[in-house]
Amino acid sequence: MNTILVSAAGAFLAASMYSVFFDVRRWNIVWSGVIAGSASVAGSICRVNGANEITCTFISGLVFAGLSEVFARICHTPVTTYLPSVLMPFVPGRLMLYLMGEIVQGRQSGAIGKLIEILSISGALALAILIMGTVFGLTSRIRAAMHRRKKLQEQD
Repeated sequence: MNTILVSAAGAFLAASMYSVFFDVRRWNIVWSGVIAGSASVAGSICRVNGANEITCTFISGLVFAGLSEVFARICHTPVTTYLPSVLMPFVPGRLMLYLMGEIVQGRQSGAIGKLIEILSISGALALAILIMGTVFGLTSRIRAAMHRRKKLQEQD
């Protein structure tokens, strides 16, 4: 339980600070932290239940991409207000450092393994963002089409 809370607090602080770095304004800084903390909790719960790292990263990605879309609609801001800063705590930077260590020490097989893991995690994050963006985009288009159809019916 402590590791889940520490992970959530770390993600909250990291996303909030990246929001400041990306020049996000006012309450959106706090909301970025809340989104990242929630995604971190989801990923940590997934890890506690025994899932592998890529699956947990994908679930975290779904959570932060979905919450970014929701908060963007609630706060009337573009989703890019939240997405870059919330994504940063989940990028596999530690693995990239280990990859460089493997390359410097001349262990090609270890480096290839780390590279595959980095690409898998990055792909899981990208896929989660793509899925949530598509789902929210389609629902907003369907809602707009239904609203237009209703207006046309009222005019007749």
